[in-house]
Amino acid sequence: MRRFLKNIVLLTIIFVVGISYFSCSSQYAAIEGNCIDCFSSDPAQPDSASLVIYVTINGENPKVPLVIYKGKFDPIHVPDTVISVIDTTSTFTCNVLLNQTYSVKAEYKSGTKTIYAIDGSIFNVQMQSGCNNTCWQLIGGILDARLKTY
Repeated sequence: MRRFLKNIVLLTIIFVVGISYFSCSSQYAAIEGNCIDCFSSDPAQPDSASLVIYVTINGENPKVPLVIYKGKFDPIHVPDTVISVIDTTSTFTCNVLLNQTYSVKAEYKSGTKTIYAIDGSIFNVQMQSGCNNTCWQLIGGILDARLKTY
């Protein structure tokens, strides 16, 4: 019984140490919601980062018009446009300021109909403790404007 408890305690310690080590590894990109700038001696808080937008590219929609807004999307009171682009890849990225809310509107065609996909998120940065050095974690920043299949 004692040996069993020692093994459980040992495995728990290994697990906690492993999680702590990998949570601040620069190998894991900020896209996954992990830390950035963990290994600098005195990193300043980042003020911008890449916003990631997933879109559907298919035979009927080889190019997808995107409008990225600063703020929540509201069709009546349209927020400020950050960028308007026509995307030809399934993942579009652009650099934006942090600690803001962003929305995206993607325009798709289906025969003679127009379909809009809209998503939004707050894109924050938060200081993390427990790392060797200061570590900043990006929260949000991934928008999904893909067509849904039902």
